[in-house]
Amino acid sequence: MSLIDTILESSTCYAIWSAFFNAEKIKAIKLSLPDLKAKKVLDLGCGPATNTKIFLEADYTGIDINPRYIEKAKGAYPQFQFFTQSILALELKGQKYDVILMNSIIHHLSDFEVTKLFTDLKSYLKPGGTIILSEPLLPTPKDGFKYYMMRLDRGRHFRTYEGYCSLFDKYFLIQEKREYNLKVCGLILTVARMLVLRLTQK
Repeated sequence: MSLIDTILESSTCYAIWSAFFNAEKIKAIKLSLPDLKAKKVLDLGCGPATNTKIFLEADYTGIDINPRYIEKAKGAYPQFQFFTQSILALELKGQKYDVILMNSIIHHLSDFEVTKLFTDLKSYLKPGGTIILSEPLLPTPKDGFKYYMMRLDRGRHFRTYEGYCSLFDKYFLIQEKREYNLKVCGLILTVARMLVLRLTQK
């Protein structure tokens, strides 16, 4: 584990780091969300309640593998359920959800792991339900600063748009595609090109 990985394992350090970028991510995700009133929401890789504030009207469950993140999340939102679990070994007792969110989690997983995850998610998504997927697109050395900034990310599986689609198109259809530039504190200095997809089962 690198030094930055170790630092970001702290819920406080992660919250500070993600605060620079998360407002724009949340804004883009909200544009793709359906009406959430009384809807069941599953947030995979929820971190220390990074996304929870946009689901206050929903029946929300957050999952993360880091127990320190989950402890922080429970303290911030005691009205919701949070569980320490691997998203590759979900134990949700037959629950089904209207919305499943994965905000910047897929680029942490290998192709094999992503395929397993999407295979499992079929059993957790209600008929007509929606998966919201938010991911950074693959940078290249020609992208300069953006490339080197993303090298700091803990994820090691950045993909092209086609690369992401190839992992789930056996099971899910794209209802909506949205791309935007992720910036630092709203400045023009772009650090990532982000992809937001809204998926439904075939």
